Amino acid sequence: MLEDECRAINLPFFKHITSGHPYVTYKCAMTLDGKIATVTGESRWISCEESRRYVHRLRARCDAVMVGVDTIISDNPLLTVRHVKGRNPLRIIVDSHLRTPTSVEILSGPMARKTIIATTETNPHIHRRYQQSGASLLVCRQVDGRVDLHDLWGQLGSRGIQSILLEGGSRLAGEALAQGLIDECIFFFAPKVIGSDGFSPFAITGVTSMERALPFKAIEARRIGDDILVTARPEKPCLPA
Repeated sequence: MLEDECRAINLPFFKHITSGHPYVTYKCAMTLDGKIATVTGESRWISCEESRRYVHRLRARCDAVMVGVDTIISDNPLLTVRHVKGRNPLRIIVDSHLRTPTSVEILSGPMARKTIIATTETNPHIHRRYQQSGASLLVCRQVDGRVDLHDLWGQLGSRGIQSILLEGGSRLAGEALAQGLIDECIFFFAPKVIGSDGFSPFAITGVTSMERALPFKAIEARRIGDDILVTARPEKPCLPA
């Protein structure tokens, strides 16, 4: 009775216990024409204040928040919970070749001890630069010179991480979506238009026909401030390799 409703209460637990992988929610703010940043990379602020507060509540509910190294370099984010009450999640940087500057905010202060850098770099001397700040390094298998996301998801799951809020960028989100590693997407559509020079949320190529487009299901939409919040789940099942 009410099986779907009961499972929806604790999706991260069921995903983790059955697959060993965390439940991954991807979120992004975009314009009405589907752009997450201008051609110069500027994205502050696309969404309204109510949407940004909602994102901080999402962070507080997740075990970890994840971004790619390009987001760290371009935005220098804190990835902490602000504007609302709640605990700070673990912070995960996917950085295949350890390009993260040691001067960024995420590696300064006591919160650095709650930061994990996933990489393919095995040189202990390079690792030490980041470990001195308190950060942890997680060495993963590599595919085409980059972090194997299936291996990363598995290693994070083995550490007891059940839920991840994936916040970008477009290359990392595109790879995760194409590999069936995203369980849910939360899109904040703002009443703005950037045009064709802007960046799309998923860096996916090769979709030459509608038959090859990645379909979504269980789509819900509601108003949040000036924005429209759309929640959708990819049809492709999220399973470990």
